[in-house]
Amino acid sequence: MGSTMSMSTLPYRIVTNVSDFVRGTKRKLSDRDAQEDVEKVIEIAMHTPKRKKVESTAQYIYQALFKEGKNSDIAVDALGEQFLLHKIYLCQSPYFASMFGGSWLETEKNSITIDIIDPLITVNSLKIVFGSLYCDEIIINPVEVIHILATATMLQLDGIIDKCREVMLETINPKTA
Repeated sequence: MGSTMSMSTLPYRIVTNVSDFVRGTKRKLSDRDAQEDVEKVIEIAMHTPKRKKVESTAQYIYQALFKEGKNSDIAVDALGEQFLLHKIYLCQSPYFASMFGGSWLETEKNSITIDIIDPLITVNSLKIVFGSLYCDEIIINPVEVIHILATATMLQLDGIIDKCREVMLETINPKTA
């Protein structure tokens, strides 16, 4: 009445060797073969497809929104160049914040033209400064610092003006003065 069943009388087989289970064989394997088979099973079980490294959010925003102009809600024409930008990013600049935040005509437009009269502002300096609104850093080449400073001053971007000041102080010497 209280009989116990031995392991050999159970209706199923307990797998003690993974390689026997996977291969479906009962042959005796050497320890080395068994270890290799276990490693193969683990490799198959743990295999995940190679994936492309995920871009950081900042990299994605810069590339997709600034460089490619995806989902742009404003086209800014300046110096013969058109920039497909986003009002939400442009509003970091007090220049644009007042333009889009008040009861101005530009508030409702999806395209604006900026008349730039400062000869120090270049298309490249506009690209650099607009791009800085989409990422958390700006690289200022000392050769372009004057152009970037002029652009940042027009757009009232105090952080970039401070960075330009730092670059100028670091690079000032008799040749640059």
